[in-house]
Amino acid sequence: MNPGSDVGKKELPINVRRKFTTFYIEEMEDRNDLGKFIEGILRGVELGAKYHPMLLATLYLKLKGLSHSNEIGANVGGVHYSLRNLARALNFMKTSLKNNATSNRVDRCLYNALALGFGSGLNIESMKKFNSVITTDLGI
Repeated sequence: MNPGSDVGKKELPINVRRKFTTFYIEEMEDRNDLGKFIEGILRGVELGAKYHPMLLATLYLKLKGLSHSNEIGANVGGVHYSLRNLARALNFMKTSLKNNATSNRVDRCLYNALALGFGSGLNIESMKKFNSVITTDLGI
């Protein structure tokens, strides 16, 4: 259950909250753990040797680092990347590849998914940096 600290969310009443156990779990930062996470989401998708899950894990950590150091930012404020962004991007890519298997190449689907999951809302300068990182690291 997500906390009510996010915008538009309310805390559960105390009598309901008592019926649940609360766990506080840190975000995954280990490259190997992220690789397994990515493998699990992309199970059944043929990426080829070029787009190994460890490459995608490294790219995710790089983008997250750029957002923490404010090298990339949104039009209003900074950006926050999480596993939720990564999972949504990978699920979008998986769906795109399965639905349009003949017309979509893996590199195009991956780029579109990353742009959707991580590039949305970036300012112009940040989008240039984002595109540079994606195209360089993925060899697109």
